[in-house]
Amino acid sequence: MHYVQCRKLDINKLRKIRQLEETCAAADNRLKPIEIVKNYRNLYAGADCFFLCYQSDRLVGFLQLFFPDEEAELTVLVDPAFRQKGIFKNLLAMAAAELELFYVSVLRCYPPFAGDEQNRRAGTIQALQKTGWTLESTELVMRFDMYNKLSSVKEDTSLVLTLSQRKHIQAISELEAELFGKGEEGKMLFQEELQKEAAVCYVLLLDSKVIGACCIHEGDRQDFLFGVVLDEKRRGKGLGSYMLSELLKIRKTCKKPICLQVSEQNTSAVALYKKFGFNVVQQQEVYLFTRLRSYH
Repeated sequence: MHYVQCRKLDINKLRKIRQLEETCAAADNRLKPIEIVKNYRNLYAGADCFFLCYQSDRLVGFLQLFFPDEEAELTVLVDPAFRQKGIFKNLLAMAAAELELFYVSVLRCYPPFAGDEQNRRAGTIQALQKTGWTLESTELVMRFDMYNKLSSVKEDTSLVLTLSQRKHIQAISELEAELFGKGEEGKMLFQEELQKEAAVCYVLLLDSKVIGACCIHEGDRQDFLFGVVLDEKRRGKGLGSYMLSELLKIRKTCKKPICLQVSEQNTSAVALYKKFGFNVVQQQEVYLFTRLRSYH
């Protein structure tokens, strides 16, 4: 096996990463596709943020770093046929060495075997814990496909959920700051999401004023809901329920399941989604590490 690290991906590497992702998705029942980040979104554009492991010409391991600030988030894929061979550990060591050059000392990790009990028992999580990683939180992947049993809420003629327009971007960006980051950088990241071909954004208007938003990434077999946000001053008044109810009515014509990811600790959001028929189909642990030097 040989390892490669780089700051940009060519078409051939991207194609092999997507092939690896499909292999892992089939084995691990992954529902949410990984997003390949662009390096200029990282705090240090000069850092290598992609780490690849090959067996001859076959890509069998991939790690991606995303660090828009002093904390880094990493995503890992390892071919099921090549697991328990040290690939995850080696990729992690390479990434840690790169981050130390730029004084990044905190890592968040989404382990590569989410929801797979057999691989969990095989030692992936235990290996993380033994090297100093601690469980920070658990993310829930929830799925909705019960269009024949849509929950309804009381109609309100002063409220309307509609497709966003260019004139709404500034207001939406301000609402989405808590998810994408404040300032111009957060605005840029959010606008990048909206510019993707498969991204659709809806705004909740109260007397023509934007008070909420939600976005959909349209997939071939299922869609992904993200960026659900409501003006902080308007929360606790049933407006979140109204927005979700209207969104599901609009998306009913697509007849595709809708998935989302939410923190297990966000009990109010989890309860809201369950109320409207979303079911938990996968759990994803998020691990935190703050002592990168232990990898050298």
